[in-house]
Amino acid sequence: YVTGDNDVSTAYTGNGGLTLGYELDPVTLSLGILSEESWTGDDANTDNAYAFLGTVALKIGDDASLEGKVAYGHEYDSQPIGIGAKATFDLGDIDPSISFDGKIPEDGSDIPWDVGAGFTWNLSADENASFAADVKMTSASASDSEVGVSATLTEGDGDDGALAGLGASLTLELSDVTGDS
Repeated sequence: YVTGDNDVSTAYTGNGGLTLGYELDPVTLSLGILSEESWTGDDANTDNAYAFLGTVALKIGDDASLEGKVAYGHEYDSQPIGIGAKATFDLGDIDPSISFDGKIPEDGSDIPWDVGAGFTWNLSADENASFAADVKMTSASASDSEVGVSATLTEGDGDDGALAGLGASLTLELSDVTGDS
């Protein structure tokens, strides 16, 4: 949910998988499993590395949603257990969000986490041109934390976006605004 070293929403990559979901409006539940490597061939999953992912999504009217995830990776190197939550709001052209994620290490050490807030301002009717700004706090341990800010201007390719024929993306990021440098 929050970009950075502790991100649990994108940390599990693999070769295929299976996800089963059940929608009972306004709640959607899903469970998934994926393998770190293929189960056959030269890159066989000899370490028996797999991940389970569970998601609960709640629509709050037409203008807001809340999603929570829990992940468990067996024999994956970096993320034994991960948790995350994200709330998004639709306020017309501006969509704010707030998110959290963290991981629970096997060795019982400090729990690294991220928390972030931001918004996306849609600059075109097709939502392919936008300006986004985010602030993120990351803590690798109890005594080590950083605050980062970023801004991204995106213009859709071709006829998508605000200006026909132009496609571009520009991101400016300060990774630790509270640090010494």
